[in-house]
Amino acid sequence: METLQSSISQTAPSMPSIDTPPAPEMITDGAFHAAETGDIDALVHLLDEYQFDLTTIDEREGQTVLHQAIAGGHDAMVKMLLGRAGNDPQILDAKDRDGYTPLMRATEKGNVALMQALIDVGARTDDSVALGSLAKKGGNYESPAKQATITALMLIEARGDISEAFALAMEHRSRYAAKLFFDAGASTLPAMQRLPFRDVIHQLVLREHIRADDVFVVLDQAERAGKNDVLKRLAQHDMVCLMLDDMQSRSDDEKIKTLKRLMAVPGAEPERWLGGGAILYKKGVTPNEQEWAALFKSPRFERVRLLIAVGLDSRELLVHHCVWEGGEKLLQKLIEWGGDVVGALQILRQRSARCFASWPAANLLAYVELKNILQADGISEEEKRSALKAVVLEGAEPAASALLRDMAKTSKSLDEVKLLLSVGASPTEALMDLGRFNYRATVQQFIRLGIDFFPAMHALLDNGEQEAANVLALAAALEHAPPGPGNPAKS
Repeated sequence: METLQSSISQTAPSMPSIDTPPAPEMITDGAFHAAETGDIDALVHLLDEYQFDLTTIDEREGQTVLHQAIAGGHDAMVKMLLGRAGNDPQILDAKDRDGYTPLMRATEKGNVALMQALIDVGARTDDSVALGSLAKKGGNYESPAKQATITALMLIEARGDISEAFALAMEHRSRYAAKLFFDAGASTLPAMQRLPFRDVIHQLVLREHIRADDVFVVLDQAERAGKNDVLKRLAQHDMVCLMLDDMQSRSDDEKIKTLKRLMAVPGAEPERWLGGGAILYKKGVTPNEQEWAALFKSPRFERVRLLIAVGLDSRELLVHHCVWEGGEKLLQKLIEWGGDVVGALQILRQRSARCFASWPAANLLAYVELKNILQADGISEEEKRSALKAVVLEGAEPAASALLRDMAKTSKSLDEVKLLLSVGASPTEALMDLGRFNYRATVQQFIRLGIDFFPAMHALLDNGEQEAANVLALAAALEHAPPGPGNPAKS
């Protein structure tokens, strides 16, 4: 009784004595307030204690409590009301002031579970609208009410099966209904198996309604039947991309296995799956570090990573981000994922003899190529020197100097450093970094190789980096001082 008192008190200024039955209008107000707020206990009490009539219409909205419970998203209350409604059309099919039945309200809310529950107990909608008229309309209706009606009719015709309802939505080109049923988990298989294949695939791809498992079934069937036209369509760029997006939660092994299977389809054009030099983020907008981290984990970037992993031609993608200003960060990631550095450089060289001067980002590719040459097994030192020199002479001195700087701090021997110095890599940046990190012993090794440390020291002083400059000066002093107790570095 406390619950009832609370619900009714929200809508009435005063209550009669606890022993006096509430007036009918107070019971009605309390019932609609309970339906609106989702107070299922209060509504059950009113139904059991005062036999509240579920066909009652609220004067403000022209709705029943079933309408209001659906509009409020109170699923448990709706199911309780359906259990009490029987098959009474005055409850199940009552129209509110806008002409909406409870089923249409559930459709408008996009609540497929409630739509199915309503259909199971016999709820219907506006039978004056024929489902066949949908084909003429193409899914674009004049009013949301008519759209909700048609969507509900589809689920009724499909007997509550959302996959069959999705097929009907695709057949009649209803975007709203297709999205509603797809988002609710509908399988796309009935649509793909029953409708004209080219047309339905076009619609599925256009609306991004792709389920990888369903495509695998069709793929198996097409392989067994030898339907090469179907196989070729399934292996096209748009379908492959959407399949990978649907497989986000699966392992890389599964995704790579799928890609290799599609690559083997007769007539497949896997080189198009990367999209050539397609821009992977909005041009003119440079992401910050957090945005880059999120982008690299996004489905679109994951797709590129996987496609590179299975060996698709990534040269144009690398080239694009060499010649497009601002693409260095992405270029680094593409290289890290295994992009074809050598092939991309060959294309750049064909386009311009001065590719490194024309496109500074190309030095990232040169850096990787120089590093690979240095670390290559099975070739002589002279062969390495010749290959390194060929790259540097094309204008890749900045790349060679950057690699020298990095290797000077990490190499256990100076053999690779000597090779880079011999082909024209500048030691200045390397010596400046060694000074900054207080690598005095390595600076002394550089000095023993006859390297002039003065340009690096002067550059540090010009930058106000006195401590780093002191490291170089001390290394030079120790290196040129005679050995003895006063010079432990040479003792």
